[in-house]
This record gives sequence, structure tokens and C-alpha cells, in this order.
Amino acid sequence: MQRGAGAALLALCFVSACGPKQSTQFVTRVRVESDPGQPVAQAKLMRDGEALAETGADGAANLALSGAPGERVSLQVQCPSGYRAPDKVLSIVLRPLLEARTPEYRVRCPPLLRNVVVAVRAQLGPNLPVRYLGRELARTDASGACHASLKLGAGETATLTLDTSAPEHAGLMPRNPELKITVPERDELIVFDQTFRREAEKPKRRTGHGSSGPTRI
Repeated sequence: MQRGAGAALLALCFVSACGPKQSTQFVTRVRVESDPGQPVAQAKLMRDGEALAETGADGAANLALSGAPGERVSLQVQCPSGYRAPDKVLSIVLRPLLEARTPEYRVRCPPLLRNVVVAVRAQLGPNLPVRYLGRELARTDASGACHASLKLGAGETATLTLDTSAPEHAGLMPRNPELKITVPERDELIVFDQTFRREAEKPKRRTGHGSSGPTRI
């Protein structure tokens, strides 16, 4: 009887050792930002197609992930409208809490459109339209200064023109100068610094054949 009980106990221990490892809950915090310090709310954190949590107004969400210690878990980040999803999945290593501090991971949802402000300084160029794709964005004041704003995707190129086609600007040189920009991966302020010169006016040609002497009858 003792030999049979011992064999049964050994078999039970063997089955327990070879059985599947028990799953544990690991608490993790994920913080989603568009730019450093700019939180993104309503970003969904997905695991295997299932939504686990959604970020709040502070851009953070707490997750309870199940798995074994040291296991690597992949999360997909579904960004809200107006933002671009990260190129890679978020990889999280399941680790026990250390000193009651929740592990935090950061991920970015960059904006689809970037704000580009162009500061125009047109010396000798008052009342000039600033055009983009033929549309007037702004007009310089009496000192030749103005600001034009654009919303463009990162990596896009844009060409802005100072329009000198009006008759009042006929003497300005150069004609219709342009500024070509490439939108960076951030909001940007760009200076369009242009100095004009005035073309010398040509003397008017006399068309009459008048005479300074008396007229003979």
C-alpha cells in the first residue's frame, strides 16, 4: 500500500511539473502622445483584435495583462480620428511590480496634419497677396509683414508666392518670388524673407511734333 501511494504521489508531482504554467495578472500603464507633452485621448489599446482599454484625457490607460513572468505581449494602438497609428506594435514585457511602481510605456499617435505658420517680411512690398495654389492666404501690411497659416501632412511640399501682378506693383523686382517648403514631423514656424527693389521708370516718349516758334500764316 505504501509503495502504491508513493508511486501515485510521484505521478501527481510529475503531472503538476509538466502541466501548463498558471497565468498571472500584470498591471501596466500606457501613455499615448501626439508630440512630447501632448496627450491623446480615446486611443484604443488592442490585444489580438480585442480592445482592452482606452486612454483618458491625460493620454494614459491602465491595463491588467495576463501571462507568465517575462512573457512579451504585443499591443496594437488604434489612434483616434486625425492621428496616424504607430508603424510598429507596442511590445510589453510582463514583470512584477517593483516598489509598488507601475511600469509605464509611451507610444506616439502623430497628427495627420501639421500646422505651418509662415512669417512674411517683404521689404518694399506692401499690400502683396501671399498665395498658395492660387488662393490668397494673407496680405502684407504697409510695412510688408504678415503671417500665413497652412495645415499640411508631414513630408508634403508647398510653394508660396508673393504676388506682384497688380498694376500698383508693376515696378517691383523680382517678379512673383516663391518660397518652397517641406513640412517636417512637427508644427513649424518658417520665415519668408524677401527684399524687393523698384525698377527705374523709363522716360515717357513724346508723341507730338510741336514747335516753339511762331506759326506762319
